Amino acid sequence: MITFLTLPKLGESIQEGTISRWLVKPGDEIQKNQIFVEISTDKVESELPSIYHCRIEKLLYQEGDVVPVGASIAEVTLLSGTVEQSSAPLQEPSNQKPQTTDIPPKSIRAQFSSPISPQVPQNSFNELKLSPLVRSIIVKHKLTVDDLAYIKPTGYQGRISHQDIQNYITQKDKIQSSNTDLHFQRDFLFPKEKQGFKPNELVEEAGDNLMKFDKMRQLIAQNLLRSVHLSAHCTTVIDIEIDALIEFRETNKAKFESKYGTKLTLTHLFMMLVRNSLRAFPKLNAHQSQDTILLKEDLNLGFAALISGDNLIVPNIKKAQHMDLPTLAKTMNELAAKAKDNKLQVQDTQNGTFTLSNTGIFGSKMGTPIIVQPQTAIMSLGAIQRTPVVHTNLGKESISIASVLHASLSYDHRVIDGAYASKFLSDFKANIQNFKIEENSDFHI
Repeated sequence: MITFLTLPKLGESIQEGTISRWLVKPGDEIQKNQIFVEISTDKVESELPSIYHCRIEKLLYQEGDVVPVGASIAEVTLLSGTVEQSSAPLQEPSNQKPQTTDIPPKSIRAQFSSPISPQVPQNSFNELKLSPLVRSIIVKHKLTVDDLAYIKPTGYQGRISHQDIQNYITQKDKIQSSNTDLHFQRDFLFPKEKQGFKPNELVEEAGDNLMKFDKMRQLIAQNLLRSVHLSAHCTTVIDIEIDALIEFRETNKAKFESKYGTKLTLTHLFMMLVRNSLRAFPKLNAHQSQDTILLKEDLNLGFAALISGDNLIVPNIKKAQHMDLPTLAKTMNELAAKAKDNKLQVQDTQNGTFTLSNTGIFGSKMGTPIIVQPQTAIMSLGAIQRTPVVHTNLGKESISIASVLHASLSYDHRVIDGAYASKFLSDFKANIQNFKIEENSDFHI
């Protein structure tokens, strides 16, 4: 015999409920009083028991749909027992208290296009997949999107459940202080293109070529967006005369390659001198999380390496503080070769502490790179240009032509002030312009 399971009255003032989660699928056999669906209203989340021993033939609503009280929600075939309709309302669980709200329940689909209620905090929840009960608790406790970002959801399809939100409220301070990654649930809160804005609408015309992001580009995009959200990016720029360094490389590059079997580039020299400056500015060789900074003992120096498809990856040189120039150059060249051949291992890109990006080799004057999380800073080396430079000596000015490097430091302004960043760049500049091989024993040839 075919009949239907209906949505019973869930309370005196409740006229509809939302299908939160189906616990069955067509073809399943369920016993009388077996829970088969979870229902959410603006007052309570409930588990609905079947009044029959039956087999599910068809589910008449999808998860997220709003259903009026009394409506049939599933078509079933009776298997045994007597048809027993019950007019008694489903009792609320004894450990839950009804919450009231003026926000009318809506389907999840409708929430994406509906305006924000005046009661909802303005950094808004109208695009989030939240049950009416969870939404009402958010309003009552005046929680923000940032609050929700600390919650690891355990509900169906990664949604925040009633219990998740209650646990957060009772342990808010503890959860925030112990979390190692601020806003780690941002992808859940605003999945894919719904991260606070609507995607651009692309209009194809004759001759256009539509290209999808490959997997690597998708990962790069996600990491960059995450970093911009996590850190307060700020950039400071400096110009550095590097003639002494160029002369050192030109004089020694052939001997270096012959002796150590690897090429010597200016980037290797910059990496060594950055390493020296980082020792004096430890907050730049660090990891950050919320209001905490972890000063790292090891200098794991990252660098941007080109891989297939014009994408970049950032391997890092582990424990660079213990390396001389030949060891660092060889290690860096080996990592770059592995990146080009797609042979990097996971550990090659993990636990970096500071990153150097050399955009100048592609012709750009300077750059403002995005920080590699959870690091606090990243340096960009721009183009080296022959430039007129004004020098002052004993009050007299003179002009000369010099090779000038345009370097920039992007840093997390929550952790590092402009003065600290400028002092670091000035120290790096002094290390280059005052470079003497006899004062840098690690640079031996």
